[in-house]
Formats: sequence, structure tokens, C-alpha cells
Amino acid sequence: MSDYGKLETDVHINATAEQFHEIFSSRTHHIANVADKIKGVEMHEGDWGNVGSILGWNYVHEGKHCVAKELVEAIDPDKNLITFRILEGDLMEHYKSFKITIQVSPKDKGSVAHWTFEYEKKHGHVPDPHSLVELGIEMSKEIDDHLAHGKLETDVHINATAEQFHEIFSSRTHHIANVADKIKGVEMLEGEWGKVGSIIVWNYVHEGKHCVAKELVEAIDPDNNLITFKILEGDLMEHYKSFKITIQVSPKDKGSVAHWTFEYEKKHGHVPDPHSLVELGIEMSQAIDDYLAYGKLETDVHINATAEQFHEILCGRTHHIANISSDKVKGVDIHDGVWGKVGSIIIWNYIQDGKHCTAKDLVEAIDLDKKLFTLRVLEGDILEDYKSFKITLQVSPQKKGSVVHWTFEYEKKYGHVTDPHSLLQLASEVSKDIDAHLAQA
Repeated sequence: MSDYGKLETDVHINATAEQFHEIFSSRTHHIANVADKIKGVEMHEGDWGNVGSILGWNYVHEGKHCVAKELVEAIDPDKNLITFRILEGDLMEHYKSFKITIQVSPKDKGSVAHWTFEYEKKHGHVPDPHSLVELGIEMSKEIDDHLAHGKLETDVHINATAEQFHEIFSSRTHHIANVADKIKGVEMLEGEWGKVGSIIVWNYVHEGKHCVAKELVEAIDPDNNLITFKILEGDLMEHYKSFKITIQVSPKDKGSVAHWTFEYEKKHGHVPDPHSLVELGIEMSQAIDDYLAYGKLETDVHINATAEQFHEILCGRTHHIANISSDKVKGVDIHDGVWGKVGSIIIWNYIQDGKHCTAKDLVEAIDLDKKLFTLRVLEGDILEDYKSFKITLQVSPQKKGSVVHWTFEYEKKYGHVTDPHSLLQLASEVSKDIDAHLAQA
């Protein structure tokens, strides 16, 4: 009987030939993180991915901890082939020579890893290394599983608070369709908003295509502002065996960071990593952050004065307000333009929350027929916390007296900035002071 032997086996894998070959040729040291029986792969001499390099393997074979020093004898990237020749180690107690070649060939779906073991026994009673072939098969499957499983992560810096942003995804998920351009609808199929175990259907646009996803709310952690969605059905499941999305929001300086994690298992190795879906997550985050920054407050103040009288004070005799509501408004001066003219700039000195404040306002609109007056804040204390601030008042006649409708529209700089309720209260109080003044006139 010849002391020379050769064993071969094929392992069908979902990974592409290039992916599988690259693990063995350039990222050999990663195998210890993937394959259960490979305990370590270290570079003794040379560089990863270079012929002539010498590697040290620590592995478990037939229940025994073993070592092997191997020479990278050949690498052919065109053929996705690599050959290792064993120089030293446990195997060389029984074999004069031992060589392992792995060649990966693409197939319709996935690839085939062809393993070849060529050896010369020291003695005829040495068994053929079938158990080593089994180890190669196990490694191949574990590496294939590793390549199929993917994880992408990204951070999005936002101005909203962690609680505000988390609340949108956990309890007001259906509002996202009103905010994010590429989300066309979010509907509850089963359960309740904000409850683990609920099932939600998303309609969205991804890579220019209208898509759907049925998702399970797998986890909600309000203390950590975390939510996890597991996709059950939909377009994504044509390419992935499993897909999970976790969003965790953490407070950061002024604002927060939304950390997105995408975990998935591909059906086939040629399926790309879902980077475009990560981009969609970033776009959604930014759209939601913008939505949370914008605010609008409104209030009605019932007055006895006519709409014409009240509007004329605010629009044409604005500087008189400092005399009418002197405890709240300390001065109103024209900085540029003429009283009662669009484009004029007015300086206000006033008391808000016990603090002396100023505001430089542009008269943005005047509508005499509708008794409407709009000011846009250009500078001042308000703009320390807001990117933009606009105040509109419109006076409407009623059977008895009128109603002054105040509207504040603003964009906050940061999520922790409070809505300007105290300023709205100030406007209401000033309205009543003006009404009292007009009643005495």
C-alpha cells in the first residue's frame, strides 16, 4: 500500500468565491474569531496575503489541542486558490509531508469550496486524515455563516433630546410618514403604538423603489431610549434571512446622538451590505430632528376694542405700547423705516421671566383688510435659543368686541429648549393692557 494519500471534499457555501478566499488569504487571523475549533492564527514571518509567509495555527483536533506551523506556498486570486504546506506541528508526528489546498469556485447561487489534502504517511498504519477533512468542512460552514451575518452601524448627531427622538419611534411611529419624505405610510397591523410585540407595516421608498416591510417591535427600553424592530416580511426579506434594526438615542452636550444598528443574515454571498438603508436611516433622523425643532404656539385673547382700533395700535402706533404696558414693555423704537410700513425694523425692550430683554424685529407683513401684523425676530435674547422666530397677530371682529389671535412660529436650536409659553403669556397680558387703554380713550 502506498504511503502517499489524497483526500478531497466539496463544501457548498452561500458566500461568493472572492469573499471566502479573502478570509483564508488575507484575513486568516480572523478565522479564530469565527471557527469554534480554531483557537488562534498568528503571523510568524512575512505578511498576511503574501506567498512565503509562515503562520502558526492553534486548533482542536479529535479533542486534542494541536499546533501547526504552515508555509503559504501558493496564492492565486484569479482562481481563488490558496495552498498551505505544513512545516512543523502535531500532524508531522505521523506524516512526512502534508499540504492543504482550498479553491473556491462560483456557482449560480453561492460557491463551492473545494478542499484537497495531500500527504505522505510515515508508516502504513497511519490512518487517512478523514477527521481533518471534517474539520475543514466545519470551518467552511462557520466562515460561511460569518460572512452571511452582517452588522452596520452609524451615528447621527441631532439637536432634539434623546427622549423626544425616542418617543417618535416608540409611541408616535405613524407620524414619521408626515415628516420623512421617503416614508409613505406607517400603520399598526396588530397591537398598540409603544408596545412590545406590536406589528407595524411600513411603506417606504428605497433606491427609487416603493417597498413594504412588516416589522415586529421586539424591544423598547425607555430608560436607555432604545427600540428594536425585527423585519418579518417584505422586500428586504427577498435578500436576507433575517434583518433587525435597533435605534438607541443618547444625550450629548446640547442635543443627542442617534445610534443605528443594522444586523442581518444574507441569503447569498452576492447580496450587498445594506449601506443604502443606513443612508435612509440617516435621512429619516435628520428629517425627524428638523420636525422636532420646529414649533408653533397659538392663543386667542378676547377684547372689547374693535379690530381696527387694536390693529392700529400694534401696526401704526407700536411705540405707544411702552406707555400703555410700561411694566412689561420698556421701549419700542424705530431702527429703520417708518411706523406701519413693511420692511421697517423695530427695537423692543421688554421684561420676560423677570429679565430685561431686547429684540430687533423686521415688519414682515401688514394686511389692513385682515387686520394682520407679522414680525420676524432678527436679533436679540430670543435668538440665543431659537434659530428663527416669527410672531403674527390677527384681530377678528366679534358680535361684542374682537379676538386677537397670536401665532408664534419658531425653530429651536436644541431639543432641550422649552416652548415659549411665557412669551405667549406676555403677549396676552400686553393685549389686555392695550384693550384697557383703548376703553379709557
